[in-house]
Amino acid sequence: MKKPYFSIVIITYNRSNFLKANLKILLRQSFKDYEIVISDNASTDNTAKIVNSFKDKNIRFIRNRVNIGFPANIKKAMLLASGKYIFTLGDDDFILTEDTLRRLKYLLDRNQYGIVRLNILERNYYGPGLQKKLILLYDDKKIKANSNTDQILDFYKEVDIGMMSGIIFKNKNITPDKFIDCETYPWFKVVIDNTRKYGAYFLSDCYIVITWTKVTNHQPSWIVKNNRLEFETYDRELFKLIPNKKRALYRFNYYKNYISLFPVIKLYSTNKNLIRFARRLLQLEPKLKEDMKLWFNLIVSLIIPKIIWIKVRLIYHGFNNKIESVSNLDSVTEKYNYLMGRYYKFLHL
Repeated sequence: MKKPYFSIVIITYNRSNFLKANLKILLRQSFKDYEIVISDNASTDNTAKIVNSFKDKNIRFIRNRVNIGFPANIKKAMLLASGKYIFTLGDDDFILTEDTLRRLKYLLDRNQYGIVRLNILERNYYGPGLQKKLILLYDDKKIKANSNTDQILDFYKEVDIGMMSGIIFKNKNITPDKFIDCETYPWFKVVIDNTRKYGAYFLSDCYIVITWTKVTNHQPSWIVKNNRLEFETYDRELFKLIPNKKRALYRFNYYKNYISLFPVIKLYSTNKNLIRFARRLLQLEPKLKEDMKLWFNLIVSLIIPKIIWIKVRLIYHGFNNKIESVSNLDSVTEKYNYLMGRYYKFLHL
C-alpha cells in the first residue's frame, strides 16, 4: 500500500467541537495525499462519534482505553504515522489556507528538510479576532544539515518549537528512544536529530491559528510536583548538548530566565506554589541566591494581589500583541474571518 506524503497527527482530549471544525478545515486542503492520525486520550465526550461521522478513508482514529498523558500520547501518534512527513497539529488549532500542504510539498520535494516550522497566529483570548504573531520573523529562515550545536540552538531560539502545532518532521528513523517523558518539548530530541541530519526551514507567512482553550490533560509547567518542575527532564537533555566548558554559564543564564515568570506563576497558581517553584529553582542553580532580581521579583509577586496581576497582564497584552506585524494582514484577516463565520458554532471559545 502506497504511503501518504503527509501524516497529520492530532492528539485530542475532550474537545470534540474544536476537533470537528479542525477536520472540516483540513479536508479542504487542495493537496490530498495525506492521512490524518487522531489519538484520543480517553475522552469522555462525544469525540469518537464526531470522528466516525466523517467516514473518510484518510482518517485513522485511535482511542486510548485510559489517559496516558500528553507525552506518551504524542509519542504514540507520531510512531503510528506512516507518511513521508509528519505534520503535528493541536485539536483546537487549524491551518489557515487551503494551499498549505501543497506549498509544503513544493518546498520539501526540492530540499527534503528534516524539520519545517510554520508561523503561528494566536486567537485573541480576550475578544474576537487575531491577537498576535508568535514567531516575530518577517522572512523565511533556514539552517543547513550538519550545523553545530550552537547554530542549531540559536536557530530554535528564534524559531520556537515549543508549540506543537505547525511542526513538520521528516519521518525517517523516528524511534521511541528519541522522545522524552516530559510535557515540555517531548519531541525535542527528534527535532535536534532531524535538524542535524537534514537541516530545517521556517516559513514566515504560512500560518497555523492556535486557540487557548481550558480543557487539557497537560500538567502546567509552573506546577511543582514531588519537588520537581515539569521541564526538568527536558532541561537535562538540553544541557547534554552544551560543551562541558560552556555548560555552567549556560545553565545559570537558562535558569535565570525563569525569574521573570514569577508574576505569571503567581497569576496562574498560588503563593504556596510560587514559593515551591523559587525554592526548586535555587536547588537547581544555587548561584541564583546572589541575584537580587530573584528576591525582588519573588517578593513583589507574593505581595501584589492576583487581581492586580490580571489587570497588568491585560495592559501588557494590549501594548505587545500587535497583529499588525503580519505582512499580508488583509488577506490573513479575510481568510480568518471567513473560517470563523463558517465554523463559528464549533470554534467559539
